[in-house]
Amino acid sequence: MFTDAFKDRNNINQPKRHDIVAVFANEVIGRDVVDSHHEKLGEISDLVIDKLSGSVTQIVVILEGNLDPTLLPWDYRDGRMMIPIDDVARIANRIHLRK
Repeated sequence: MFTDAFKDRNNINQPKRHDIVAVFANEVIGRDVVDSHHEKLGEISDLVIDKLSGSVTQIVVILEGNLDPTLLPWDYRDGRMMIPIDDVARIANRIHLRK
């Protein structure tokens, strides 16, 4: 009986799977990136992290071959699209953008 009460008390502060909001970088690298119309723009290849805050500031995307980067609203450098993290709507099986 004492053991059961002790276990219950310890489980109170244990995070449940749905409470976890962090994700490892290797879990998102390689995922498809889609626009607000669910059309694939490319694949996430890297993350840009602010050294001071430790926050992700941009995702780096390798575009699909049929897309013209000059028609997109983000910076395109060295064959990669730099998308600000504020333009990411959600992270699921694919990375969903707000635009």
